[in-house]
Amino acid sequence: LSHKGLGVVDSPDGRTFFARGVWPGDTAVFQIPEGAEKYSEAFLISLLTPSVDRVQVACPHRGTSPGTCGGCPWMMASYASQLKFKQ
Repeated sequence: LSHKGLGVVDSPDGRTFFARGVWPGDTAVFQIPEGAEKYSEAFLISLLTPSVDRVQVACPHRGTSPGTCGGCPWMMASYASQLKFKQ
């Protein structure tokens, strides 16, 4: 995780991306913007295998797509997992 709460995604080609809505242990498909540099933002397309630390998000406004609220970026992880990564 980045200091801003974004997931850090290592690409097979050596680039590193930052993505909203991902947690350590997730396996996912991402969209990488055309012309992305060595460090850029990637967008979560599909969660293939969720982290064992994921929990059901109770807030109906939570999301990473346009028009949704991303104000609680760690809401999808268990509280114990959040504390671990905050340390």
